[in-house]
Amino acid sequence: MGLASVGNKILLFSITFKMKIMRLFIFLLILGFLFFNRTNAAHVVGGNFQIEQTGANSFNISLSVFRDCSAGNFRFEYTNEMQIGLFDKSTNTLMQTLIPDTIAISPIDLSDPCYTPTICVEEGRYTFDNVTIPDNPNGYYLVWERCCRNPSLLNLNDPTNTGLVNYAEIPDPATLNMNSSPVFGPYPSNGFLCVNNNKQIDFSAVDPDGDNLVYSLITPSKGNTGNALAGNPPTLFNSTTTPAGPQPGPYTPATWAAGYSLVNPFGAGGSLTIDANTGLINATVSNTGLFAFAVLVEEFRGGIKIGEVIREMQFEGVNCATNDLPTYPNFPDTLFVNYKSNICSDFVANDPNGNDSIVLQVNSDAYSLGANTLLPTPIQLSPDTLYEFSYFNISTGQQETQTGEVWNPSPNNFYGFGMVGAQFCWQPNTCEVFEKDFYSINLNALSFGCDGTDTVSKEVIVKVIAGQFSSYSPNVFSPNGDGKNDFFYLGGSYNECNDVVSVKIFDRWGKVVFEDDNPQFRWDGKSNGRDVPEGTYYVILQGTFGDKDVTDQFPLSVFR
Repeated sequence: MGLASVGNKILLFSITFKMKIMRLFIFLLILGFLFFNRTNAAHVVGGNFQIEQTGANSFNISLSVFRDCSAGNFRFEYTNEMQIGLFDKSTNTLMQTLIPDTIAISPIDLSDPCYTPTICVEEGRYTFDNVTIPDNPNGYYLVWERCCRNPSLLNLNDPTNTGLVNYAEIPDPATLNMNSSPVFGPYPSNGFLCVNNNKQIDFSAVDPDGDNLVYSLITPSKGNTGNALAGNPPTLFNSTTTPAGPQPGPYTPATWAAGYSLVNPFGAGGSLTIDANTGLINATVSNTGLFAFAVLVEEFRGGIKIGEVIREMQFEGVNCATNDLPTYPNFPDTLFVNYKSNICSDFVANDPNGNDSIVLQVNSDAYSLGANTLLPTPIQLSPDTLYEFSYFNISTGQQETQTGEVWNPSPNNFYGFGMVGAQFCWQPNTCEVFEKDFYSINLNALSFGCDGTDTVSKEVIVKVIAGQFSSYSPNVFSPNGDGKNDFFYLGGSYNECNDVVSVKIFDRWGKVVFEDDNPQFRWDGKSNGRDVPEGTYYVILQGTFGDKDVTDQFPLSVFR
């Protein structure tokens, strides 16, 4: 064999070896990338079960999984990878392992009335249809576990080695006629926290069976997924990369990081509370970052607990470019105006952010009956036109005023900076106003700031008072032309919008000497243009005068 041939073989071996090394390197790189993404970048931020009983032992189950979908984070599990466990509640024995039929993935749009954060969250909804669950006096629990939590979590110790547990309990199907679990609402659209701003978030659930629900905060669970006994962190996959499968309870609670606890899951300067009856959360954080928490809703029927569902969550605290909503002074929300009298009432709205532009829209169903909104007479014309608005503040019990520049560029729309006002005026003078019990003034204050327009509405009721009316029927008059008691008529105050009267007057022989259908009739003691003689006549009244029934029959004496 020549040197050239040996050299060629050595060169060929070298090239082949390098190619194999390169393939191995690429394989290991891909494997490492996949493993990293599977175990560390699938940042699940929360989730919960929903269980619907459709028959004696038939159930539809769904699992909502919420994940961080920001750049670099991994996908949801495929349906053949997703496994949930149905366990005996007393013995912790695995009774069934369920794999979902379908998965639907949808984005979640996060925003509140004043801010839209750059946070990416998606929901994966896994459905398990027509699951048969046999009778079992011990009852059951459903579990799905996942590793790992976001490494940026502030309030949990060692989050990258802390799993997440979705948990729900199912009572023995034989003990209850039918029972479905409480149904949480969708992922809250305002599911984020603005630093140093209290936020109320709705975590309420609806029970399809009308059972009583009680809410509480609990410590998030670390769970038991993976080979926990060997000291390995909880993962979806074991050492051979096959699914570890559902693990039985009891489930290990997560460990709070220093400075955090169930009493204060959001740390110093923050707070987290939940209303046990409504499920409304009030939350405040004092710094940016990620915070995990869990909400337990327990289901009671006839005072006996029959089930529970846990919703795990992770919220982010962000520096919101907040724009506070407009406010109204506490002026009265009901106005009264007498019929044919005039009323003018001032309304004011304020922008807490100082000199931000603010608009007040005033609408009313009284406009068609003569009401209008306008600006009052200005108190200053130069250098700026200023208006003063006056109102009674129920909170202080004082008449208060606010002064500022306001523009009225179009009907019923008023503009200002920091403050805006308008004056509503009305003189109800047609009987048509009594066709409704009340009229509405609808105020819409719009503040322009942050990511759009924020509106706060207020309704003021206007009631028209018909007035105080009275009536009486005289039984004697003297039509002699002396200017005193020359006419017979109904006395009192007349309600033109309600009164209807018919009157007939007879002489002693039953002849009609006067009749009229006008409630404000006046008889001058004549019949066919001639004075009737003195004597007694008989009056028949029918109808209403002064808002009172005046139907009557009585004698009337005529003197001259």
